[in-house]
Amino acid sequence: MALRLPLFTPPIAPTNTHNRHRLLPSQIPHKTPKKFNLSCTANTNNDNRASEADLAVDLASEVSKMKAQMVQRKEAMEKSREALFGELCAYLGMREEEMRGRWRKMGEEEKLSWANNFVSNSEWGEAFRPLSSKSVKELVEEHLASQRSSSISISSSSSSSDPSFSSVFGISGLKRLLGFLENNK
Repeated sequence: MALRLPLFTPPIAPTNTHNRHRLLPSQIPHKTPKKFNLSCTANTNNDNRASEADLAVDLASEVSKMKAQMVQRKEAMEKSREALFGELCAYLGMREEEMRGRWRKMGEEEKLSWANNFVSNSEWGEAFRPLSSKSVKELVEEHLASQRSSSISISSSSSSSDPSFSSVFGISGLKRLLGFLENNK
């Protein structure tokens, strides 16, 4: 009886599967935000006081970082809304003042059709693919509302001849009423 074994066995499974899986995009580790760990336990009273002070300082620094990030995001959104509005005006061949007046007089369907034409026919629609006509319409309306509110607050504070009126009902007075500023009495 003769037993025959093949001299060359074909590989059943590839030997280098580990390296192939490392290249898949789903396997690439994403950078997670740094977690901030605080220890709230202490052994003695002196250490407890020091750790509470450290906790307060750490908390204050984290809060200030978060506030700075919020301000940066808000400024970036304002700039992007302004740029989008400028590009929409250029696409339609209108000046900004003319566009503001026409936009206020338009109905919702007409606004959506203008935004849809802008998204489908402009470079912005091609470059920013998730951009939709509804989001363009909302961003333009937010931009116009922010400009309207800033112009109203500037005109109301400058039109008042009584300085006490602007300090009570102006922006600083509003902040004082809400408790953001200390009273200067």
